[in-house]
Amino acid sequence: DQLTQRISHVRTWSFIVHRGDWVTDPAQWQARTQAIEDRLSDALHQALTQRFVDRRRAALHRRLKSGSEMMAVVNAANEVIVEGHVVGDLIGFHFTPQGGTDVEEARPLLAAARRVLAPALADRAAQLTEDADGRFRLSESGEILWRGAIVAQLRSGDGPLHPRIELRVDDLLDGGFRRMVQARLKSWLEASLRRRLKPLFELMQAELSAPARGLAYQIAEALGALPRRRLAQQIAQLGKEDRRRLRALGLRLGRETVWLPALSGRATRRLLVRLQAIHAQNEKALPDLSGDIVTLRESLPDEVLLATGYRAVNHHAISFDRLERLAERVHRLAASGALKWDAALAAALEVPQELVRPLLSELDFIAAGKRSEESYKRRRAQPAPPPAPVDPDSPFSVLARLRDTPR
Repeated sequence: DQLTQRISHVRTWSFIVHRGDWVTDPAQWQARTQAIEDRLSDALHQALTQRFVDRRRAALHRRLKSGSEMMAVVNAANEVIVEGHVVGDLIGFHFTPQGGTDVEEARPLLAAARRVLAPALADRAAQLTEDADGRFRLSESGEILWRGAIVAQLRSGDGPLHPRIELRVDDLLDGGFRRMVQARLKSWLEASLRRRLKPLFELMQAELSAPARGLAYQIAEALGALPRRRLAQQIAQLGKEDRRRLRALGLRLGRETVWLPALSGRATRRLLVRLQAIHAQNEKALPDLSGDIVTLRESLPDEVLLATGYRAVNHHAISFDRLERLAERVHRLAASGALKWDAALAAALEVPQELVRPLLSELDFIAAGKRSEESYKRRRAQPAPPPAPVDPDSPFSVLARLRDTPR
């Protein structure tokens, strides 16, 4: 009331000073009266706003204490509105209170908002379980998005093909609905991986003999590629029919690498690298390699590099195909007796000169003769180490006795 009265008085002065013949220097007095009126108007606005806020806060407190209903909704823009006041955003299943609200005012508003959040989250959970697979997407950083909102994050699980799903949901979501969301996301993820990595799952689920099945399982667990030397024992046990069946499934038994060429697409490789990084809990930026031979700026885990379709040789990444061609060329030169160290060898192999010796070592060739006239020969295979003696006190030693005991 006092502010309103002062505004009325200053407006009387404003009328007086706008009569140019009533005062000396009317322009100065007009500016002064206008400035005073502006300050009084601002103060009145703040006072009225505060009175409205105080009354609304008191009304909210009364309604909360009495248990009466308060108008609270989640609109199409994902804003949570209580009594006409935006109190936060509900993105996916996660509620974020809006910043900048007075703490005392926010407390009753948020309490009212949580009353509407529970049914809103339940509705969204039901909607998510009924949505088609096209509504979901896996981001480059391993997040599951539903209708553009992040609802879960992939974490390390039992294996690269079996990541764990960590929900990103508000605590107000009921346990039953939470399990529904978890089951739907798991179902979608499995279907998505089976579709995008079809050759891998076909290899893993094929009807094969025991040696071939063991080989296929190791390849699948390594996301489609392993150095051949790691699989030498299983490959030696493969029969002619096993090899034919594995070739029909798209598996290539190369000289240096065993892999599935059908997984060589750019998008597929990025998915494989992401799954491998999630399993290894590697937070570093993932490599995006292109070309047959790439210089590595930093060392990468073998598993991640294999997922990209490359093998590491002396700070270089060499693609599977290029390494196979190099191995074939080296073996031909060795068979003809022409595998000797000279300046022409790097040109013949079409690799950087500093890569020749590490490459030959990687291909199991060793230098023979003097350094000045080096020739190379295949390294002899090391005999398998004898089996370790069985500890008679080991609980597993009983298995040998059971095996030898006649029925």
